[in-house]
Amino acid sequence: MTAVLSAPAGRLSPAVDVRFDAARESVRQFVRARVDDTVVFTRDAAVALDLAARITPGDVVVLDVGQGADLLRWCSPRQGRDRARFVPACETIEDTLVALETELASAPASLLVVTAVSDITGEVLPIGRLASLAHRSGARILVDAAQLVGHRPVSVVSHGIDYLAFGEPGRRTDGAGVLIGRRDWFDAADVDASPDADGVPGAIAVAEACRVLADLGPETIGLHERRLAERLDAGLAAIGGFTPLRIFTDSTDRAGVAGYTVDGLAPPADTVRASFGAGTTVDDIDRILDAFRARTEQTDRTRPGVNR
Repeated sequence: MTAVLSAPAGRLSPAVDVRFDAARESVRQFVRARVDDTVVFTRDAAVALDLAARITPGDVVVLDVGQGADLLRWCSPRQGRDRARFVPACETIEDTLVALETELASAPASLLVVTAVSDITGEVLPIGRLASLAHRSGARILVDAAQLVGHRPVSVVSHGIDYLAFGEPGRRTDGAGVLIGRRDWFDAADVDASPDADGVPGAIAVAEACRVLADLGPETIGLHERRLAERLDAGLAAIGGFTPLRIFTDSTDRAGVAGYTVDGLAPPADTVRASFGAGTTVDDIDRILDAFRARTEQTDRTRPGVNR
């Protein structure tokens, strides 16, 4: 089943209907979803997550990794009470898994909600382990994969993901969104499964982005990003005054995002963030370093008693 959440625009022509079905199948194959999963194209990734909140039939446990705006959709009252129970990230991934398991065991929950990659630090969470943890407690798992798809291989089946939400790979906010997952919750929430002409261009754009990334190969993209991250880290270490942001002391993988605190500056100006991916080049990283170097030198010139 496929749905496009958009304004009604009448029936699709057979040719457009075929293109839409092809887009749906391309996206399904790219994330290795189940053959009977529902694929819903939305206006953007935020709407995909809003839809996930709407179709969830019970309480949710949400892992809080410091992205406050993403937590608000889970706070709407349902049947006179809050639906969400938030678990703050701990100092380590291992301790965070224990905290989540404890919370899921404390009271029934329908869904565990996790962000696959921190939008602040780029740290990658162990999705397979989180899915197993949710399933052991009788819950399903929703993965916000906005920063994962296009940076790392994703397999709904192999990782044990029940629902996966993401936006058009390569675009941060203005591309179409997707929610993929088990059909029964969509059916129970009476989600309209009729494709609509206004949503077809976004669906096709997402499918084309997935095709390009599949041709490049997620493993190749991951290696490329690792080299860029190492160059960025080394360059900032040479400039001095930049400290990598981390949520977990035991994280070992970072995908597409790097955040740093800057010595000598007051919040919120004391943090900087860089994002990169398949289309980023070494020259792009060097330009980022040049900008940071120039900013640091300018700041030093205005600071009394500092000579560099």
